[in-house]
Amino acid sequence: MKVKQLVWVLLIASVAAMQLPAQTLQSICSFDGINQGCLASLTLGNDGNFYGTTRNGGSYGSIFRVTTNGVLTTLVSFANTNGAAPCAALTLGNDGNFYGTTEEGGNISYGYGTVFKVTTNGELTSLVSFANTNGANPVTPLTLGNDGNFYGTTYQGGQNNYGTVFKVTTNGVLTSLVSFDFPNGMFPFAGLTLGNDGNLYGTTSGTSWAGFYGNVFKVTTNGVLTSLVAFAKTNGAYPQSALTLGNDGNFYGTTLQGGITNSTHPSGFGTIFRVSTNGVLATLAFFGVTNGMQPFAGLTLGNEGNFYGTTAGDQSSYFGNVFKVTTNGELTSIVTFANTNGASPQAPLTLGSDGNFYGTTFYGGLVPAGPNGWGYGTVFKLYLGSPPPPSILTQPEPTTVTNGHAAFFSVTANGVSSLNYQWQFNGTNLFGATTTTLTLPNAFPANAGLYTVAITNAYGSVTSNPAMLTVLPLGIISPMLLSSGQFQFSFDTASGVNYAVQYSTNLM
Repeated sequence: MKVKQLVWVLLIASVAAMQLPAQTLQSICSFDGINQGCLASLTLGNDGNFYGTTRNGGSYGSIFRVTTNGVLTTLVSFANTNGAAPCAALTLGNDGNFYGTTEEGGNISYGYGTVFKVTTNGELTSLVSFANTNGANPVTPLTLGNDGNFYGTTYQGGQNNYGTVFKVTTNGVLTSLVSFDFPNGMFPFAGLTLGNDGNLYGTTSGTSWAGFYGNVFKVTTNGVLTSLVAFAKTNGAYPQSALTLGNDGNFYGTTLQGGITNSTHPSGFGTIFRVSTNGVLATLAFFGVTNGMQPFAGLTLGNEGNFYGTTAGDQSSYFGNVFKVTTNGELTSIVTFANTNGASPQAPLTLGSDGNFYGTTFYGGLVPAGPNGWGYGTVFKLYLGSPPPPSILTQPEPTTVTNGHAAFFSVTANGVSSLNYQWQFNGTNLFGATTTTLTLPNAFPANAGLYTVAITNAYGSVTSNPAMLTVLPLGIISPMLLSSGQFQFSFDTASGVNYAVQYSTNLM
């Protein structure tokens, strides 16, 4: 046993040195008190936006939409009677709507959770309220089956209160398929994965008081359950995440604990494993602080065939990371979170249509008033290759002012790392004009022309569209003859400009 542990430590040391280049992660959005506590991964909608849930948003949780450039919109705030505390990702249905679960709430005072449907504009329909006997407290996303129905798990309830597997139709007809009964599994915290054979595969987390470290199971759509393999702590313990189907037909996953242990983490730092459809288990990698620990989340298959995932880390000293692992177990830490850009990611990554990964963190971000001062969590983008140069979100607008009045230009941009701004007038840099806005306190005819701004970061630059400044001559209202025999006239003055008035009775 001592020899094995030494080998594992040496393996960790070797993979920890293989860091990818920094600055590949961009925090695109920080949650606030309205949306907070995101335990779920993002779901890509047909409109190219991402949709997700927060467990603690509002009073009882929320559903949100976020664009690829970080514009966050709250679509739904739960009210307990229609669900509370959504912990799971949304699932896109064949009808273009999203389906999901809440851990709590429903049609009784406390509630055992619900199944719901929500449209992209936030119209929520509660489909099912669990009743404990047919399942309780679902914390996992639904899985769309080949038959058009959804399949899922509850981590409690059922005949033995060890959790269930259920089927639900799009109009809310619920069928309880399995009640777990140790030793075939107990407490499934993970959702189901559809295999190439049409069966569903999943994990149960187990529990220490039963001496059971969790297992991998197969279940048919009519409820025939088969336990494929049980974990033994040394090869992993307490899996919390769904399995991921690889290109080779095998399933890949993570365990929250097990594997390498030490005096401060006697339960282990977690593992990555591969399992076949007939239960042959292979441990591919072991976590151990330097390359991550506590992977609550499952793996996401990249376009090149490798898997990507997150570890939550230890809140006292380590904010979690994003890693890559090959099918033969080569583990690489890609980026480590630093709290300001996110902390403690607990959900799988989502592959966007642009080829980049998107994800969420439970803590961290730019809102300092969150739980324990950690912030309320973030949405981030992970670039696999070199990040792009900045992109302009809103261009400077043409402006027309009266001679001597102030003129303003502004721009908003998006990009990785620090953005630098340089305003230009007719192609020439303006001294000191290096922020997102340009102000000319007094614009005169000499200032009329084309204004642009060049925006740069470590990966390139972009120049805005030219915005024309037009300066109109001073407008004077024609003099009026007063009853006193005097003349009166007026014009619009500008702050900080001196004016000289000349008058004549004969235009000389």
